[in-house]
Amino acid sequence: MPGTLTITPLATPLVITVNNAARAYAAPNPTFTSAITGAAPGDTFTVTYATTATVLSDVGSYPITATVTGANIGNYATVTIVPGTLAITPLATVTTVTTSASPITQGASVTFTAAVTYGASVPVTAATVNFYNGTGTTPLCAATLNSSGVATCTTSTLLVGTLTITATYQATLDFASSSGTVAQAVNTGSFTLTATPPTQFISGPGSSVYAVTGLLGPGLCRPGIARLLGLPADATCTFATPTVTLTGTGNGDSVTTTMTVTTTLADARLILPALPAPAGRTPSGLSPIAFAAVFPFGLLAFFGFSRRRRGSPRSGRAPNLRLLLALCCTAAIVSLAGCACLSSINQVYTIPITGTTTVSGVAAQSTSVSLTVAQE
Repeated sequence: MPGTLTITPLATPLVITVNNAARAYAAPNPTFTSAITGAAPGDTFTVTYATTATVLSDVGSYPITATVTGANIGNYATVTIVPGTLAITPLATVTTVTTSASPITQGASVTFTAAVTYGASVPVTAATVNFYNGTGTTPLCAATLNSSGVATCTTSTLLVGTLTITATYQATLDFASSSGTVAQAVNTGSFTLTATPPTQFISGPGSSVYAVTGLLGPGLCRPGIARLLGLPADATCTFATPTVTLTGTGNGDSVTTTMTVTTTLADARLILPALPAPAGRTPSGLSPIAFAAVFPFGLLAFFGFSRRRRGSPRSGRAPNLRLLLALCCTAAIVSLAGCACLSSINQVYTIPITGTTTVSGVAAQSTSVSLTVAQE
């Protein structure tokens, strides 16, 4: 008598275990895989995977789910899907640094440019780059990447030497940190001073104006004009711009300021400026000269007259004549001292000008001008 064969689903469950996967930010999802257990020999299945992560999903962990289909799927009483995990990691970046000029001279302005990219030279934007003098010990500046993935740092504070400039891109959620370096040579700078006209003449009190120019040597310096030495005793000096700045980018750049020297009538005489006179007395600038002129003749007249009077038996007319002659000579000298003849006496002053700089290691520079002061 025929019987009935009943086939029941397998009691062993069919388990689909999705394998974990990983990729970098902005990269496409990898091909997902899984391990199947509990399947009967010869049974085949189609597993379809899904995840919520897209190409631009931020760094993090995302589930990988799966569905299974196949002609024999009905033969299994239980089908279990074990999800996997997709780990998105920060994207590796590359930082490249360039300099606007090397070597430069100490005090010169130099610009460092950092370009940050990922993948096939795709720019990284809206993040920070720190610039250092060295390998990350002395900060120079911080800059934000623009839409082209470029950040710049401009400085004029580098010291003399062969330096290593480092640019470090700061890691963000999706992009890993990276650094780049560039060699920068810094040489000692120099500048020179010139003044025009080299000589001037002034009659009587007044002001004399000179043009003082700071000229860039093989490098950029910032010279401040120092106080003058060698001025006449009571003269004054002012600069239109006491401190000038050479802001050019190459040899030969210059900047000019004016120097005004103001002198008085006393600067042309052979005496110091007159001291304040006591009340009721009028100082005379010529009294020392007049006295110096009169004194020798007065002595001659006095001693000559006295000696002749004691030792000569002759008449007193000769001593009187000598005395009259000495007095006449004295009067003539005094009149010359008071006339315009002494106004031809000129005083010549050499005025040094010294320029210093705020850049360490750069020597001060000097030049000089000549000023002739005459009485009116």
